Amino acid sequence: MSTYSFQNITATISGFGGSIKIGEGSGAAAEGLTIAMANDKNVMLTGADKHVAHSLISNNAALLTIRLLKTSATNQELSNMMNLQVQDARTHGLNTVVLNDTARGDFLTMFQVAFKKMPDLTYATEAGMNEWAFDVARIESTLGPGTPEAN
Repeated sequence: MSTYSFQNITATISGFGGSIKIGEGSGAAAEGLTIAMANDKNVMLTGADKHVAHSLISNNAALLTIRLLKTSATNQELSNMMNLQVQDARTHGLNTVVLNDTARGDFLTMFQVAFKKMPDLTYATEAGMNEWAFDVARIESTLGPGTPEAN
């Protein structure tokens, strides 16, 4: 039996305009962060005679989504960083994101991370969240054993 907690997620985005905490302590919404690979690792072609050809795809691009409470101060930090970076092509798409689950041993590093767009903004009865989307050119990840060790 093992236990998961967002409290063990440390994550930062670093680039032109500074370094911003996006894991525990950032005002993350309950939905937290999602990393989705942009492409499959394999494409399989099936022939007329039932033989197949597998193609290994070397692309490690991904989409990173960060969900913050509407009331999180991190929204302003990300907004300021994005506004700086989109002013000049020389500063766009050069962020690095490092995420670590200290209890599980997961470690992910994302390179050439670009703000995809400003979040869609909803003003309603309940505060809700802002979803920040990023394109990731390359991700290197290692998932840990999943079982926390008590020290």
